[in-house]
Amino acid sequence: MTVGDEEGKVEEAPDSWEILSQQTREFVWNVHKEADSLIHARMQTFVTFEASLIGALFTIVILSKDPTQSWYFKAIVVLAGLLTCAAFLFLNRRIINGVIQLKQEYLLKSTVYRKFYGSAPPGYILPRYLPVLFAGLWVVLGFATLLPLPDAWRH
Repeated sequence: MTVGDEEGKVEEAPDSWEILSQQTREFVWNVHKEADSLIHARMQTFVTFEASLIGALFTIVILSKDPTQSWYFKAIVVLAGLLTCAAFLFLNRRIINGVIQLKQEYLLKSTVYRKFYGSAPPGYILPRYLPVLFAGLWVVLGFATLLPLPDAWRH
C-alpha cells in the first residue's frame, strides 16, 4: 500500500513508522482519525434508528385496533429494520477494511500506537457484527409479530 500526502508525494509502507516523513505521518494519522470517527458516527446513527424502529413496532403492537391494517404497518417496520441492517453493512464494509489495512500497514508499526492499541489485530468487531445481530433480532420480531395472520386472511 502506498500513501500520498497533500503534495502528491507517494511513500511505500515502511518497515518502521519512524522512517516516514512527518508530513506523511500526519496525513496517515488524519485519514485514520477521520475514517474512525465516521465509522463510530454511522454506528451511533444506526443504533439510534434501529431503536426507533423497535419502539415503533412495539407501539403498533400495543395500540393496534385493526389486525389487518396493523399487520401492514408491522411488515413495513420489520422490512425497514432489515433494509437498514443491509445498508449499514454495505456502506461500512469498504471504510472498515480501509482503516484496518491502514492500521496494519502503517499505524501498528509505531511503537507508541502498538503499545496503546495492544497486541490484538484490529478487527472492528462491533461495527461489523452489530447489524447482523440486529438483523437476527428483526427476523425474530418478524416471526413473533407477523406470523399470526389476521383472521380476515384465513379461509
